[in-house]
Amino acid sequence: MPTITKEQAAALGRKAQQPKREAGELLAVFVPGPVKNPLNGSHGHWTKRARWAKGWRDKTSQAVLEGVPLYRCSTNGLVLGDVRVIPETPKRVVFLARTHNRMDDDNLRAALKPCRDGLRDMRVIHDDDPRSGHEFVYTQTIDRAHRGVEIRVTLRDTPVEGAQETPHV
Repeated sequence: MPTITKEQAAALGRKAQQPKREAGELLAVFVPGPVKNPLNGSHGHWTKRARWAKGWRDKTSQAVLEGVPLYRCSTNGLVLGDVRVIPETPKRVVFLARTHNRMDDDNLRAALKPCRDGLRDMRVIHDDDPRSGHEFVYTQTIDRAHRGVEIRVTLRDTPVEGAQETPHV
């Protein structure tokens, strides 16, 4: 009988949780964990919030690595499975938070900011500024049994209004 470590068993469980990529999607991952609003509750020392945000960024990065059959990052782009993607290419990123209770839309954005930063860390997107050309869509559903964040990334068909274009020189 094969023996595996606790970490390997946990990784197998996370892979089973990963959603299937639909046609046209570059990335579809699930990041498990309770989604909490950093704007409510105890406003303790700044390191408490920083540790919370770093944990979600790391979990998002790990989910990207596990959720893509082949992930490579190079200077001329990112390879997600069989697709080469340049981080600057405009994308639509949909966050589906599976929460214990419903959140206001501004609180939902604050709760998912570390996930958005994790995508930037992994070079799925180059920037999360509104002028970057990426569109971020935030949705939520109450699912107390499977709390976490589902992230789906597709290419945008049309550029965002107000997005900066490269000046022609």
